[in-house]
Amino acid sequence: MSPKLITGRGRVAAAAAIAVGLLTPYAAQADLNIVGSTHGQNYQGVANPVAGQAAASIPLSLCDAGGPMPERYQNQGNITDLTDANILIPAGNIVVWRCTVGGVPNFAFRYTGGFSAKGYGNIKAPYVLPPGTPNAAALFTTIVPGGTGCTAATGGNPKTDPGTGRQYNSFQSCSQKELVQADFATSDTKGTAFTNTMCDPQTVPSCASPISDTGIVSFPITATPFAMIVGNGVQKCDPVTQAAAGKITLTRLQVEAIFSGQVSSWNQLGYCVYPVQALSPPDGALGAGAGDMSPIGTPFNGSIDQSIVTCSRPVTAGTRIAFDATMMKDAAEVSYGTYTFPFNTDINYLAPTVADGLACVQGRAAAPTTPANNNAITYNRADESASPLVFGTGNVGRMRGGYPVPVDGALPSNYLAPAVLANPTSAERAVSQKEFRCGRYPFWSDWVGIQRTSGPANPNQALWNQYVAAIGTLLPKTTTGYFWARNVRQPGQPVNTEMSVTKGETKGPINFEPGDHPACR
Repeated sequence: MSPKLITGRGRVAAAAAIAVGLLTPYAAQADLNIVGSTHGQNYQGVANPVAGQAAASIPLSLCDAGGPMPERYQNQGNITDLTDANILIPAGNIVVWRCTVGGVPNFAFRYTGGFSAKGYGNIKAPYVLPPGTPNAAALFTTIVPGGTGCTAATGGNPKTDPGTGRQYNSFQSCSQKELVQADFATSDTKGTAFTNTMCDPQTVPSCASPISDTGIVSFPITATPFAMIVGNGVQKCDPVTQAAAGKITLTRLQVEAIFSGQVSSWNQLGYCVYPVQALSPPDGALGAGAGDMSPIGTPFNGSIDQSIVTCSRPVTAGTRIAFDATMMKDAAEVSYGTYTFPFNTDINYLAPTVADGLACVQGRAAAPTTPANNNAITYNRADESASPLVFGTGNVGRMRGGYPVPVDGALPSNYLAPAVLANPTSAERAVSQKEFRCGRYPFWSDWVGIQRTSGPANPNQALWNQYVAAIGTLLPKTTTGYFWARNVRQPGQPVNTEMSVTKGETKGPINFEPGDHPACR
């Protein structure tokens, strides 16, 4: 979906919302409103931290010390986006922090994650200084802190943020929505990575369009690796007996062949699909049919479907754009697929959200319910593809019904948990991230910040600069810091990077940083 369409579709809903009073004027410097990809949720802390959990809140780190207890609010699941009724926002995709900042009480840090293209569309719209009426195209959906549905998080308050050590009161299940003007945005990829060869049947118009940095500037904040994931039914097969022979590997060219439709069966690649066995330990959150890999030596069963089920994302999603730009270099991804649940009547799917992409492989018991596709392949962030059995409840890792696959012989992480989950050492992170930091693993992109360069200056520009810098500082203690690397390159601010390589464009090529890189040996 192009930015024009995003902002255009939002105009009618936004204008109506203003008319009925969903949006009220607010004083200058009373809030910092950020919209963009789901990746940014990882810097919002968590509703209910558990012992040993990796989590850190950037907004909390910027709240005044000694003021009233900061408050964290998040949305209930499956609330409808006010700018697009087709979008159901998962629980926790909207987070609002409220505290005292710079002596200003009840300051609100808002973050709504979902689609990179929508973030670009909001920031492309002209900025209106508060308390003026915002441009409708700049509006995005958030929740009202303390509004309808907000209840104290499990276990009571206050909570303690593991990364900052600061306390806060936490509230969940907020359902009252409002529209606010975007101050800044984020994206899984640079806007130039969107191209008209990236298409799907759900979006109107059906193909993406490049987004230039006209009137805005986008800049790296973190380097984010992604992973290819296959269902637990997919294994190597013994060339003689056809018995199961363990986890598979793929080349970039094979991935390209799968998602362009040139290859439709795992057998064409020399792999097979086997029955899965009962999950151990059980996991009631997964869909019907999900299971662990069968042991090596399991006999081949010709009655099991050997076809490849592809689980992609719509072209409004930055993850899809990063995938197409880095992995689909010589062929276009198939431009058709089922968008609605359940994922069990087709072989090509477009998962609306990050969580839905995982559910397309391992299924989901909660609404919207969908069964597992043990012969499926998808792509997602490296941290999402980790196993919760390794990284623990409440930490990164939501993939039980599948596993990450090496691409061209490399993985985005070693997937070995650090000694202290809540605070991995620099050395542990460097070893885990070595393949993509050193340019040996292709599937990664810069998670970028986006700010306007035209129109009136945003009164919270300095606070946004602090926000971005704090991500670089606190990244190792966040939920995804073990998997992501610092790469802060905000214009006019100090560079803070852990990467040995950089990318000018998401698709590459990579450029090596000057000097020797002993960590890459």
